[in-house]
Amino acid sequence: MKFFSNKKGSLIDTISVPVVILMLTMTAFIGLYVWYSFQDTMAITIADKSYNSTIVTAMDEITISIQTIDYMFPLLVGGLLIVSLILAFKAGSSVLYSFVSIILWMFALVMSVIFSNIFEEFSSHFVGIAGDYSIMTYIMLNMKWLVLSWVVLLSLVMFTRNKQEENLISQQIGGVMA
Repeated sequence: MKFFSNKKGSLIDTISVPVVILMLTMTAFIGLYVWYSFQDTMAITIADKSYNSTIVTAMDEITISIQTIDYMFPLLVGGLLIVSLILAFKAGSSVLYSFVSIILWMFALVMSVIFSNIFEEFSSHFVGIAGDYSIMTYIMLNMKWLVLSWVVLLSLVMFTRNKQEENLISQQIGGVMA
């Protein structure tokens, strides 16, 4: 657990986590495409065999299992966002650095639009799979709105202070002045 001891959230997470989400989505699409190709080839190969029905039933059940990734995807995205927000509590920052965050906001939003466009182009080559992964496709095509809300929440968490932090800062300033 030493790995997690000094981790802090930051506005950079709004750029790096969508990259991970995009890569996972593309991997899932390619994986399902490979599975469908395998399933079609296998169905042709075993069409006249006595064990055909058993293997076809097993492949259909595997296909259903693979397609449940679509329902797990919002949990994955939500989990990454929540972890980032929790880690941002540790990172609290001064309002003086908010101008840097505005630049990062704009960059994160531009990158999320680019990621949505990349995904849109990518999914146009896998139309059938995009239909099977409808939730995943919806989230990826609306990534800009997800990132926008996430950036606002992350900034609120990082740039607001509670009473305990204000008292600590005023004590530190008072200790330096004395």
